[in-house]
Amino acid sequence: MKLDPAVLAIPLYALFIGGELWLSRRPRDGLARSWEDLLVNVGAGLGQLATDVLLGLLYVVPYAALAAHAPRSLSETAVTTWLLAFLGVDLGFYWQHRLSHRVGLFWAAHAVHHQGEDYNLGLALRQPWFSVLINWVYYLPLAVVGVPVTVFLGAAGLNLVYQFFLHTRAIRTLGPLEWVLNTPSHHRVHHGRDADYLDCNYGGVFIIWDRLFGTFRQEHREPSFGTVEPFRSWNPAWANFEHLALLARKRRACDGLVDKVLAYLRPPEWSPPGLPAAPAPAAAPTPGLRQRSYATWLLMEALAGTVALVMWKAQLGWLAKVSGVGLVVATLMVMGGLLDGRPWFKPAELIRRAALVLTLGTALLIGGWL
Repeated sequence: MKLDPAVLAIPLYALFIGGELWLSRRPRDGLARSWEDLLVNVGAGLGQLATDVLLGLLYVVPYAALAAHAPRSLSETAVTTWLLAFLGVDLGFYWQHRLSHRVGLFWAAHAVHHQGEDYNLGLALRQPWFSVLINWVYYLPLAVVGVPVTVFLGAAGLNLVYQFFLHTRAIRTLGPLEWVLNTPSHHRVHHGRDADYLDCNYGGVFIIWDRLFGTFRQEHREPSFGTVEPFRSWNPAWANFEHLALLARKRRACDGLVDKVLAYLRPPEWSPPGLPAAPAPAAAPTPGLRQRSYATWLLMEALAGTVALVMWKAQLGWLAKVSGVGLVVATLMVMGGLLDGRPWFKPAELIRRAALVLTLGTALLIGGWL
């Protein structure tokens, strides 16, 4: 068993999120909606941690292979190496973040993080599950110049932790630091769906990249948060597929192979001529206390499964990893079905329970996973 930093960060994130929720207390109905929103945010974050047990090697294996053939290897303990890695990771993040907003297929993955309409620290946990399939490419230049993989991963972790604290309305401005650092004010603009706030402020830690490359915008009023086409569901699993479904509709409306391929590469706002209007999604329901309580229990099950996967991933075989990730994803999907009031929730939950019992029973019988 290994105490992964992602697992160690969970109680700290929970403490900060709980504190922010308490400080921004709302009327009873507002708190209820905030709880559902938090369940989706945390559920998306757990799904990202779980799927990274399978997909996370994309960040490590190609990088390590390229670094092993670099002309030189920089010192792991040198301050200059860490500064280079920290700046390089943030510059790589800027470009992968910017392209995630301008290429339809990349936006389909990244949009998950922008669907939340309640801007708070919980939104920082609302992470996409499939963006790792392409995002690793942007950091390979660091391997070429000899930044060790351990330093790269450390710098990337610090970059991610810093961005957690950007997702709050409690901090208005940070004075002169606003010129250099990405701040809650700058990042609120990035999450705005208003026309004058779209596609800007892509930096992670530093805002200097946006100032340098012409994508910076100042906050002059509080934005409206969420995606231009609102996400009307409490399902963190469906959140990762909604825009892929929209891209499939665009592809089907195109004529010719080239146009069908370009449908995935054009900007998110592009639509082919003659695209049938999609039916307006119904507003997500407000579940009752019983549904909310059981959904919370399901989230706790997903949390336990994710923590176990992350802590024991080095000892687990691929069958165990795939089964565990599948169970976590199924739990989150069922949780979303319950909150959305879907009729398939009950049979899906029975199947999930049976799969859970079968999986755990098999593991006990064979004395562990191969």
